[in-house]
Amino acid sequence: MRIINSHTHLMSKDDKTGYNGGIPELIRDMEKSGIEKSIILAGGKDQKPIKKLIEKIGKDKRFSFVYTMDLSKNIKKQEKEIDYLFKSGDIKGVKVELGYNYIMPDDKKLFGIYNVCLKYDLPVIFHTGDTLAGVVDKPKLIYSHPINIDSLAVEFPKLK
Repeated sequence: MRIINSHTHLMSKDDKTGYNGGIPELIRDMEKSGIEKSIILAGGKDQKPIKKLIEKIGKDKRFSFVYTMDLSKNIKKQEKEIDYLFKSGDIKGVKVELGYNYIMPDDKKLFGIYNVCLKYDLPVIFHTGDTLAGVVDKPKLIYSHPINIDSLAVEFPKLK
């Protein structure tokens, strides 16, 4: 049976929200646990920069990457970066952390990102449901409630 870790974070600082070991430690733990592949969610505010990870381990077939949006930075610039990374095949999707960024999934600021995902027929992943209160500063559940995805689904019915 194939085992795939579908949600791995490599953090840029020592905290409790992701895998704090380095790449060699991750590979060791994958081998020890029988994990064939890890999908690494990278970027965002506190995670290791995605471009550096792609440069370092991007050709290793044991890893795929999902770009985590940093909504405190220029979204249009990230949209262009995501387009480039999709085109090059370096990433397989985009993640938006709703409750940590106080943004609804149908916010027009994100429509450009969705259009890039549609262009390449690749998914957007949303952090919905519970948040890490006490670990991440002041998350708000109102933004990460799964029902909020419904409005986006009406606006973008072909978005994965």
